[in-house]
Amino acid sequence: MASSAAASAPGEGTRITGPADIQRALSVVRDQAEARANTAQMQAAVARADHLDELRPEPELPIAAELRSLLPWTGLRRGTVVAVHSSALALLALLGEASKNGAWISFVGFPHLGIAAAAEAGIVLERVILVPQPGAKWLEVMAIMLDGTQIVVAPVPPGGVTDAQARTLAARARQRGSVIVPFGPGWPGADLTIERTAARWQGLAMGHGRLRWMEADYVTRGRGSAMRPRRCTISLPLGAQEKWERGRGRPVAPQTTGGRNLRAVPDPGNNGGPVQR
Repeated sequence: MASSAAASAPGEGTRITGPADIQRALSVVRDQAEARANTAQMQAAVARADHLDELRPEPELPIAAELRSLLPWTGLRRGTVVAVHSSALALLALLGEASKNGAWISFVGFPHLGIAAAAEAGIVLERVILVPQPGAKWLEVMAIMLDGTQIVVAPVPPGGVTDAQARTLAARARQRGSVIVPFGPGWPGADLTIERTAARWQGLAMGHGRLRWMEADYVTRGRGSAMRPRRCTISLPLGAQEKWERGRGRPVAPQTTGGRNLRAVPDPGNNGGPVQR
């Protein structure tokens, strides 16, 4: 009887021609099983490939349209450190849109945070975590907040932040997809800094009135794509100027005639037309 195994050309593998060849082939497979990926491992690899979209960068946290000229990005880029110097109004305004869109914000080391001002800026207080006095556990609290919230806001502590601490927290933010927003100067290695260079309050005229809004000039500087300085002027609180102008109309420029200040008021006897008084 002819042999049940037939010779194969190099590179063709073993040709199966009978039951004996099947047994030999199974034996080879069993001998090499430990060196091969099993079915479960291959399925796991396929499952990981199915979830490659999880590796894609998360979308930026939104900011108000009026503030987009401040940043080199369309929003707050996750995993970055965006420091705000000397402007609490700009700080709160920067956070409002992200909060309204579901982001959780933690404030670490703000014992006198203006809750009413935060709410006016659009921050949803139900999604705010306050740690007024972190004390000696500041670094640990910051790390925990980066794990649990999308934005962590913190003034630079009295003792300052070392380069090693800043690098540790920045790495944590990148890993978790959070944003660190230090308030005040002195945070090493910030990706972007926002600084107010001038401010002009509006609302007072002719010795009376109320402060309505602030026109402020800002300059932003940073690293990488944010290296080139950006300058803009913004009215804060956001929407205050538009709200006042809608409710009262644009203020009439004062006119002086013979030492009297004239203003236009409606005259009921003239079909509502203006009359000078």
